[in-house]
Order: sequence, then C-alpha cells, then structure tokens
Amino acid sequence: MADQNMVNEEVLLDVRVAEASKLYKFYLNQEKKILGILSVGVFLLIWELIGNTLQLINPMFMSAPSLIWKAAVQLFGSGEIYNNFVRADVLYKCQPPL
Repeated sequence: MADQNMVNEEVLLDVRVAEASKLYKFYLNQEKKILGILSVGVFLLIWELIGNTLQLINPMFMSAPSLIWKAAVQLFGSGEIYNNFVRADVLYKCQPPL
C-alpha cells in the first residue's frame, strides 16, 4: 500500500512539472548552472563591497574585483603584460628539471 502511495505522489509531481510555466521548466533544466552563476556573482558582489565600496579591508592586502579588472585592461591595452608573459616563459624554460 505504501508503494502505491509513492507511485501516486511521483505521478502528481510529474503532472505539476508538466503543467508548469516555460520559465519554471527552464529553471528546472538549468538549475545547477543558474545556481553556480548566481553563487559566483554573489561572491564577487560581496568581495567588491568589502574591498572597494565599504573599504573594510586595506587595499594593500586584498584588492577588489573592479580594481583588478581595471589593472588587467590597462596592462593588456598597453601591451606590457605580453613582455611579462615572455619573460616568465623564458625563465620557466631555463630552469633545470627537478
């Protein structure tokens, strides 16, 4: 008797999903991706608030994502970063094997 109730419950759940809106079905199909993206977004938002907006932590010890992005754009725009990539590659190749 308990197994029959479980089967009936499962059928009811499937009917609810079948009658759900397209947006809800999309959410159910992409739930892991959506929650992963939201988690990273919330983490970056909190990091930005703590590091740049509220300045609860000294920028000398931890930078904010917006400041890191600005520095990256500047380094790639000026081409300075490519010289550093080349130097790092040369240094890596010159090291003796361990």
